[in-house]
Amino acid sequence: MRYLTSYPGVISIEQSRGHFPDWDIKMTYESDWKIKEATYEIKSDRLSEQTHNFCIEYYNTKKGWPSGIATSKADYYVYYADSKWWIAKRPELLVKLIWQCFTDIRDGGNDNSRMIILPVSKLPEYFEELPDLTEIPE
Repeated sequence: MRYLTSYPGVISIEQSRGHFPDWDIKMTYESDWKIKEATYEIKSDRLSEQTHNFCIEYYNTKKGWPSGIATSKADYYVYYADSKWWIAKRPELLVKLIWQCFTDIRDGGNDNSRMIILPVSKLPEYFEELPDLTEIPE
C-alpha cells in the first residue's frame, strides 16, 4: 500500500475484507481524465532466500478445486521473494506459467495445495522488480 500511495493520480486505496477475497488491494486513480481501478493480489515466499525457489499456488488438493493464481480476480500479482518486491499483470503471468515447463509440487507442510515452483533466478522472466519500498515516503 505504501508503494501505491506514490502512484500518480491515486484517489483511494482499499484493503479487502473477509475470507478468500477476489483481490487484496484495490486502488482507484485518475488517468486520462477518467477514474480507473486496479486490483492487486499480494503474495510472499519467505523461504525463497533459503531454498532459492519461489512457489505460486494454483490448486487446493483438499477441496479439489482451483485456488491461488487460478482463481484470483486481481489485475496484478505482487510477490515478495528473494528479499525483493515483484509485480506482474496476472493474465500475462498465467499465460507464461501455462506455456513454460515448471515443477509442480504439493505443499510440504500440510499437503493442502499444489504449486508451481521456479528458481528465484527466473523471477525477472515473470515479474518486474519494484523499487525498494524502504525508499518510498510514508
